[in-house]
Amino acid sequence: MSVRTYHYCFEDEHLGTVYVRINARATHIVFRAKEQHIWITSPLGITEKEMQSRTLLKRKELLQLLNQVQQPTLIDQHFRLDTNAFHFRVQFHNKTNLCVKHESPASDNHTATLYVPQGFIFAEHQQWLEKIIIESVRTFAHPYLYGQLRHMSALSGLGCEQMGIGIAHTRWGVCARKNDLKKPIVESKQPQTITLDIGGRTREEYCAHKIIFSVYTALLPLHLSQFIILHELTHTRHPDHSPSFHDTLDKLTQAILGLSEEQCEQQLKKYQTNIYSFLNQ
Repeated sequence: MSVRTYHYCFEDEHLGTVYVRINARATHIVFRAKEQHIWITSPLGITEKEMQSRTLLKRKELLQLLNQVQQPTLIDQHFRLDTNAFHFRVQFHNKTNLCVKHESPASDNHTATLYVPQGFIFAEHQQWLEKIIIESVRTFAHPYLYGQLRHMSALSGLGCEQMGIGIAHTRWGVCARKNDLKKPIVESKQPQTITLDIGGRTREEYCAHKIIFSVYTALLPLHLSQFIILHELTHTRHPDHSPSFHDTLDKLTQAILGLSEEQCEQQLKKYQTNIYSFLNQ
């Protein structure tokens, strides 16, 4: 969603400009903080005056939401991204081209270094640099999440046939039957094939599912990336978020991670699906 797609906006004394998008398929009002503004997705039938009143009632909560939005960080020679298993650096070199060097002394310890020529003007290439970082994370994410998926599958007795990596900014992962998956996340060109214990299920059930993880899932702390994996694996048994789904997932997280589903969800709220959410960890 961007400024070009809103239907109307209004000014709030404390929140600033609030953008509203009307979605005929929406069933309830959703408030989000994006681009340093509050964005609202609204179902049909709610007037602008009513929307302003509802926003006023949630003003305190929305101010907290705005404060959580990370200010964009300039990607320059001082930029560093350090997570549990992935590290990214920027360095100058004496050549005229840009290049990225990957070092993986262990499958769970990956360093990528971007080398840029002297005099490179960082401010003019921010979007391009961000794409380079994301592609570097993707290179690491394939083997890393593949290994974690194998491990969680063996512990849970749940599995899937294929795994992919995408660049979604709205979710950490998605699981669907292969014929139903309409690419909600841009999948990688070379999805990994998982062949694991099917835990007593039929081969047809086991092979029918494909899981695609957001590239940002690989940047989460280990126990949270494993929580995302368990969440998607649970969808191979319960396709919706029914009470049975949450009961199964909670039992798995408590047995494997030593945390309840609710505890994992609370910790996950500290992160967003963008690289800036993982700075200064």
